[in-house]
Amino acid sequence: MDVAMGGGRKDAPEVRGVFTEEVESLRLAGLLRWEGFTAEPGSTTPAEDKGPVLLAGLGPRAESDPERLRAAASAAAALVPGDTVRVDLASRTADRLGAAESVRAVVAGLALTARSALTVTLTGLTADRTPADPGEHTTTGPAGPETDAITIQVSGPETDAITIQGSGPETDAITIQGSGPETDAITIQGSGPESDTAATGPAAPYSDAVTAGLLDAEALALARELVNRPPSELVPDDLASIARDVATREGLAVRILDERDLHELGMGALLGMGAGSPHPPRLVDLRYEPPDARCSITLVGKGITFDSGGLSLKSPAAMMGMRSDMAGAAVVLAVMSVLARRGLPVAVRGLLPLAENMIGPNAVRPGDVLRACDGRRIQVLDTDFEGRVTLADALALAARERPDAIVDVATLTYQIVTALGPEIGGVLGRDRGLTRQVLQAGALAGEPLWALPWARRYRGQITSSYAEVRNFPEADTGRAITAALLLGEFVPEDIPFAHLDISGPAWRGPASGHGATGFGVLTLTRLLESAATREVDPDTPLEADGARGLEPDTTLQPDSTRGLEPGTAASARRRHGHPAGDAAIPPDRT
Repeated sequence: MDVAMGGGRKDAPEVRGVFTEEVESLRLAGLLRWEGFTAEPGSTTPAEDKGPVLLAGLGPRAESDPERLRAAASAAAALVPGDTVRVDLASRTADRLGAAESVRAVVAGLALTARSALTVTLTGLTADRTPADPGEHTTTGPAGPETDAITIQVSGPETDAITIQGSGPETDAITIQGSGPETDAITIQGSGPESDTAATGPAAPYSDAVTAGLLDAEALALARELVNRPPSELVPDDLASIARDVATREGLAVRILDERDLHELGMGALLGMGAGSPHPPRLVDLRYEPPDARCSITLVGKGITFDSGGLSLKSPAAMMGMRSDMAGAAVVLAVMSVLARRGLPVAVRGLLPLAENMIGPNAVRPGDVLRACDGRRIQVLDTDFEGRVTLADALALAARERPDAIVDVATLTYQIVTALGPEIGGVLGRDRGLTRQVLQAGALAGEPLWALPWARRYRGQITSSYAEVRNFPEADTGRAITAALLLGEFVPEDIPFAHLDISGPAWRGPASGHGATGFGVLTLTRLLESAATREVDPDTPLEADGARGLEPDTTLQPDSTRGLEPGTAASARRRHGHPAGDAAIPPDRT
């Protein structure tokens, strides 16, 4: 990816962001060709104002967030004719989100849908990271001198070049190498007479934001592509092979555990839930271990590559979209795929328990008891509640190394969709500090999350006289909570733990389409970034939209409040060793 300074083309077509409050004035000015345009995020309409203009909806001004900005940029990039365009979207939200955050979101949105190399001039931004005119929008384009323009050349999915240009006499060139799919490092190199390793001038403050936006888009694209694949093309061994290729390319340590390895580790829960398929389970163990790591975090992603429900068979309608039941694993792999290029000083381990839940002669039966790798037994009463069983094994394995925190992400229960709808993910955390940080990470990412209580009063619904726990609560309500409680049984109380249930927002639209969203990638990315910089304070009030919810149950232990903090006892243990979708198509009947 090459970044160089220079001017943008003034004759290029324009994309202008429009807030809901501005629609009527545009209508009165005669600029709207489509009277039905209401500026909903992601909506567009052509206009004519001294040249072709595409109006992109941003929704109400007060509700601006990165999600809406990405949606507007993606919708615009998919419709832009030619190879050059001027865009004011980042400047429209810079006063609310900050200029750098706006640039990051716009770049990610553009890169996700650009059909080919597209030179984009971001207008209305100044070198001091503020909008040129934060409160005013006119029909003739954004205010501010032309020298404040930043030009980005966004390449298509088959290329790896992006060019950023800014105008101004004192700017140097920046070269950012290694952002393409075949590279494994990023270096920033200044080429101007005054620069060795950094650039100056209007575009310089945004180089980090542009890089972050490009990596966001790359990770999102990978997660979406994997989840959209037909299940016959992504059995456990296929996904494990892809993970190995990603790790090799990106310089991550990786180990793929086959059925023999899983037997040796005693991972009977994962093996049992995958025993009905001719494609045996796999466990992918990815590691990013920078020498300057300030803390350690383990991410665990549910990877059921297809879920028939097993002998507790799903209905045909419920089975149609079950290629998406590995979305959690795709999210974790996507986050890991660009970690080295982000250069975060955080040690991250990614565990992907992969299995197919099928009917076969060796399939687990309702009433069977499986043993996880920590020796705990799980009574399986409903084979369609397989996700929590496979995750339990992976979480028990994760806990052996005593990381500073463990976070899992899964399409686990349909009841989370019933509670929160199809666009909001659920967070259930045993640790208040970590739960806050996950919620705040989601707010920064523009991925709406809501906290549900860690209600220990329901623990009786997961206990069994045959085993330590059972996978079916034998109750029709509260199943998102009891699922999280079961997972928590496999993580020691002194390790902060949070569970993300993304059953709703992981998929958008009918099962027949390409509906994968990559939801969760940006939240986990922001969580790691905050752990690296300690920007998120566990005691900060939850004020951002989507960043607060029900307080954990009052039975939450008072000492479970520390969250992700470098230098904790868990960090010391890690350093010095450790002891041996769519509402009509529910992702799970849970």
